[in-house]
Amino acid sequence: MNSLKKISSIVSILILGLVFYQSTEAQTRYQSAKTMAFGGGGIAYLGDYEALFTNPANIFHRRKNTFMTIGGLVNLNLQAGGPLVNINAYNNYFTTGNRITLNQLDDEVIPTFFGDDDYRSIGVNLDVIPLGFSYGNDSWAIAMATRARVITDSQVNGGLMALMGGFNEQLFGMGRDVNFRQDAVGFAEVSAGFAMPVFSMEMDNGLHRLTVGVAPKMLLGIHYSSIKFNSTLKVIDGVEIRHNIDYSISTVGGAAEGIERFINDRAAIDTLKFVDLFDGDYLDNASDNIASPTNGTGFGLDLGLTYEWYPSFNKDMKLTGAFSITDIGSIDFKTNAGTYAAAGEFLYSGFNYNSDRIKNEFNRKFGDYLEYVISDSLAENSYGNIQKTGSGFSYNLPTMMNFGFMLNWKSLTVMTDFGKNFYTGGLSSSSLYMSTGLEYRVFSFWPIRLGTRFGGASSAAYSFGTGLEFKNYEFTLGAILTPKTESGLMLGLGLSTFTLRF
Repeated sequence: MNSLKKISSIVSILILGLVFYQSTEAQTRYQSAKTMAFGGGGIAYLGDYEALFTNPANIFHRRKNTFMTIGGLVNLNLQAGGPLVNINAYNNYFTTGNRITLNQLDDEVIPTFFGDDDYRSIGVNLDVIPLGFSYGNDSWAIAMATRARVITDSQVNGGLMALMGGFNEQLFGMGRDVNFRQDAVGFAEVSAGFAMPVFSMEMDNGLHRLTVGVAPKMLLGIHYSSIKFNSTLKVIDGVEIRHNIDYSISTVGGAAEGIERFINDRAAIDTLKFVDLFDGDYLDNASDNIASPTNGTGFGLDLGLTYEWYPSFNKDMKLTGAFSITDIGSIDFKTNAGTYAAAGEFLYSGFNYNSDRIKNEFNRKFGDYLEYVISDSLAENSYGNIQKTGSGFSYNLPTMMNFGFMLNWKSLTVMTDFGKNFYTGGLSSSSLYMSTGLEYRVFSFWPIRLGTRFGGASSAAYSFGTGLEFKNYEFTLGAILTPKTESGLMLGLGLSTFTLRF
């Protein structure tokens, strides 16, 4: 119905400034081109300034016979997917040309997409490191880097998919929740890290060393927008619709200013309708200040430790274990920020066909009259009574705990990682995931990397990567995907084109 369409349209307006930004269920931890090729693992592997965001202890670990690394320009990773993306189910039900009955929609299609979950999500993560450097000696190491991030999360429930069957009593006769949530955040990090060995001992079975690292970071919130739409839809006797609505919108910049101006004008102008928020000029400047680094500020922290063992029985072997906690912290959005909400009940049981009014007020356009009755009139007291409920809000970083193990032997490297995110949504899952990977170096400068990943909130994923990695320069790429998507899709691409070592 037009009322629902207009509510959903505000989502597009509020995230307009993020569209041009566009890690997978590899969680929301930073993925380099190398770690993506390892199935999203590698916290015991990745060193130099990139280790600031995965395991700060590893900024002490660098390529042999080098002391400084400088990188950036094009150093990015892009991942997209989530448990809602079930391409196999989509092809099975929606590309065959067969008609889907209401019973089939309710008993087969929705359970296939949602399983036992109330919500399923889809998201996009983008990480870009425009500049970073690290320096180290035999006693300590430091690193600094800037990082731009965009994280989006869209969550829907089965009731929203049930709307594909229309407003009918069979699907909504007992009342059914129809909910969705969309979030988009963009922010920058300025991270500085320090690492040093705190334990080193030569024993009969070889050298043992423990390194710790810490990386505090300043957070600059560029943009945030969120809509949480909760409702219960009930259809009675096939003609009466009862839709209880409760929603809230949080945003910054020109969109927040426009909504607030509309609320103030509406209090002074009795004839102003909710539809005027979209049809008027209130959101014409929604993109103003959408990318201002002063919209939000905060502080974060990444912590890590790495344990190394160089066995005495094999001088070409090294065993490594690593642990890190990443993305501790939050961003407070206080400048040009606001939260707005509305609640009410939409009631519709038909309308009187008033031919004179259609002729005189709507220029004989029945569609315009119908839109007025449903959207402008009936829905005005449900979703239309929007009010400001807050002047600021916080965004918590997607904190994650990581474990990793690695074996190096000559040109071969094998690793296994485990990770757990403390947040579920978008590309993150609180379910434990495991990734395994291997690297073999041909002629020392040509790495071939393979990996796989299980758990989290996606189907099994497989990865590949390669590049040219000389002592003083490297070019690296990696990719990851899910060939089957019953449990969610994962797609990812990592690229590093400019890394110099001295």
